[in-house]
Amino acid sequence: MRVDEIEKLLVKYYDSNTTDAEEEQLKEYFCGEEVPPHLLNEQKMFRALYGKTQVNVPDYFETKLSDLIDSRAQSEKKYPLRISRKLVLRISSIAACLLICLMAGYSIHDYRMNQAPEDTFNNPKEAYLAMEEALTEVSANMNKGLNQVNETKKEIYRTNKKIQEEIQ
Repeated sequence: MRVDEIEKLLVKYYDSNTTDAEEEQLKEYFCGEEVPPHLLNEQKMFRALYGKTQVNVPDYFETKLSDLIDSRAQSEKKYPLRISRKLVLRISSIAACLLICLMAGYSIHDYRMNQAPEDTFNNPKEAYLAMEEALTEVSANMNKGLNQVNETKKEIYRTNKKIQEEIQ
């Protein structure tokens, strides 16, 4: 297989666009002996991934690993869970902040509930005129909004009527 074809397949391989057959071609090529110098790193990678190399594991490895696991298990039994000082400080600071917020909210709420409403007008006629003016303004704004809603309803009705005519 030519080097330029291999390089194209490598690009497809790194983009995850190769088929199983193309990957098999790459495996066969890189598991062979003759590879150009600029592809030696890819050859090492393919041999590590797909080669049939056997890793030499020392005889004592399994026993050493087993002993390490057992010692960790024993230390966990002795000291089950240690909570770090930083974690305790973080949790307590969050709890303190929440407590301060709750107390501030309760104080504000309690203050407002105990405060008697004050009269803003001494003269009932002035109060009536102010209320009438405020209600007139609210009514005018409400009428503007209702007019816009009615215009929109009419437009929707016309549009639906046109759509029905087109469908039929």
